[in-house]
Order: sequence, then structure tokens, then C-alpha cells
Amino acid sequence: MNYYLKNWYKISIFIAALVFVITLLGDFDFRAKLVLGSLAIIHLHFYEEMGYPGGFPFVGEYMELHVSDPDPRSWDLNLATTAWGNEYFAVAVYLLALLLPQYRWMTLAVMLFAFLELVMHAVVFPIRMKFWYNPGLLTALFGLAPLAIYYFIGNTQYHFNWLDYVLAIAWDIFNYWMAFKSPIYKRLARLKQYSFGPESAEQSLKWLKNIYKK
Repeated sequence: MNYYLKNWYKISIFIAALVFVITLLGDFDFRAKLVLGSLAIIHLHFYEEMGYPGGFPFVGEYMELHVSDPDPRSWDLNLATTAWGNEYFAVAVYLLALLLPQYRWMTLAVMLFAFLELVMHAVVFPIRMKFWYNPGLLTALFGLAPLAIYYFIGNTQYHFNWLDYVLAIAWDIFNYWMAFKSPIYKRLARLKQYSFGPESAEQSLKWLKNIYKK
């Protein structure tokens, strides 16, 4: 477990590759292929945020929680909380949507979350950071969003109504809370032995250079 927590975002590359292979070789319908594709890309998204180019932890702390101390030991985001939050969300939102196709709003939740990622990484963060790039932008812009758009264009299996949208949005919100606001997250945030290294702050400061004030 210790090894996994310290390397989880690197392992996410291999998870993405495995899911891509399964998607290409398996006999899946249109919906399932796009959910699987989204599951693979969200793992690449994790790596872009935490690994390379990386630097999202302090960007998130500074932009969303107003934490100005670049010392990783002062952050709630550490290797344990990011592993829990991101992988929990991947399982609860993406994998369950794949396994439970009868709940069409779960598939809708996957696709709507792609647009949320796009808005945050391509609009909100660049405007607030006064810089065009932030960790996670490329996979949101060229991976998650195009798959979601393609799904809505090609979907003939489901016809969503207003209740589906309400349930999908509520599902995303609930699982985001579980991933990044719940007591489980807060308990893991106290595990300072899993703090990111100083190189994570150095990566973050490159993206925050136009607005950072300690």
C-alpha cells in the first residue's frame, strides 16, 4: 500500500493503457466504448495533473483553498488524498456507469463531468491564473471533452430527460464530495508522511507565476 500511494499517479498510466487495450479488443457497444475511453483518459488526466507536466496540487490549493504556503506539508492534497479522491471518483462515476448501463443517468454523469473538466481547465483556471496552461488542460481539451461530444452526437441508445440530468449532476456532486470533502479525505489529509516532494511546488509555481503572492 505504501508503494502504491507513493506511485499511484505513475501507475495510472498503465491503468490507462490497459483500459485502452480492453476497449480496442473487446466487443462493446457505442456507449460502453466511450465510457471505457473516458475511464482511460481520466487516468491520463491524473498523470498530467500530478506527474508530467504536473504541479496541480499547489495550483488546486492556491486557487481553490487559498493556501499560499508552498510547503507540501501544509497542503491537504497529498499522495494519499489524491490517490483516494481520484481513484474513488473513477470507480464510482466511470466504472459503475460501465457496469450498470440500465441506469442511464450514470452514463450521463460521465459525459457531463467531461464538460465540467473542460470549463475548469480551459476557462476558469486560465482566466484566474492569467496563464494559458494548467495541469490537466490537454487531457480535458483533447480527450475527455471530444469523447463526450462524440457521445452526444452519436447516441441513439438513450433519450435523456430532465430527471436524468438532475440525477447525473447530483451523482457527480455527491461523488466529488466523497472524493475531496468527506471525513475520509480529511483523515487522509493528516498523513503528512505522504506529502508531495518539493519538486511538486516548483512545478506549480511555474503555472502560478503571474499571480502567486506568498
